[in-house]
Amino acid sequence: MKLLCRIGTSRLTGCSLFVLQLVAAGSACTVSSHPTKVGTNFSVQVVYKSKPLAGLQIELSSDRSGDRESHSLATIATNDRGITKFTNVKPGPYFLGIKHVAFPQSIEIVVGDSRTKVETETITFEWPSVKPISVQFVSGVINAALRTGDPLNHQAHPTFGALDEAQLTLLSAVSDDLIETQTASATGAFGFYPVPAGLYLLKVQVGENSKHHYRDVDGYIPIEIDPHAKNASLNLSVFPGVCGDLGFENKAGL
Repeated sequence: MKLLCRIGTSRLTGCSLFVLQLVAAGSACTVSSHPTKVGTNFSVQVVYKSKPLAGLQIELSSDRSGDRESHSLATIATNDRGITKFTNVKPGPYFLGIKHVAFPQSIEIVVGDSRTKVETETITFEWPSVKPISVQFVSGVINAALRTGDPLNHQAHPTFGALDEAQLTLLSAVSDDLIETQTASATGAFGFYPVPAGLYLLKVQVGENSKHHYRDVDGYIPIEIDPHAKNASLNLSVFPGVCGDLGFENKAGL
């Protein structure tokens, strides 16, 4: 049996809701349910648009956060088929998830003995947990929500300004390898060198000495480079997501 942990997502909120009990690190959004029952041997598969993702680290831990070495029991990278196998796991409760700097995921599992009914043999994650922006080039402009002094008003009707002091870093999505870093211009403009088609992460950071008062806009934006994408460039608006992640919208072509 194969269990698919499908993800309900919104590119506008950055909020991720998962079947079972799934937790995004740094996010307040969780969904509680019954843990998944597996046998002592089980597999994990990670996919994007039904295609396997190789090289993602899958962690088995005794702690939800999985950030302490004493709680991390095993970390194994997915193979070319996007699969990781765990064998001869001692019966008991665990947390299983994707260990990544952006969009980590975790579910609760219970490993049973030979007498326990097994619900699944393979757990499948869809990653990343928000819908990537499809574009031809990582270039354009970026604007961010501003603090106006009226919290209720700027949440209901946000005011945007050019993110002119943002440090923008382009990373390979799965490996997290650095491709290029630059600072947005006074108008929020930026332009990275062309990169091959594939999945990337745009890391957004605002300097502490920024002359503007932006509203919590540090975070990651998943971007899929596609030569046939509808939009050639980006017209990004970023703002706080309701679950603690970065909210974003590409207004190019609107």
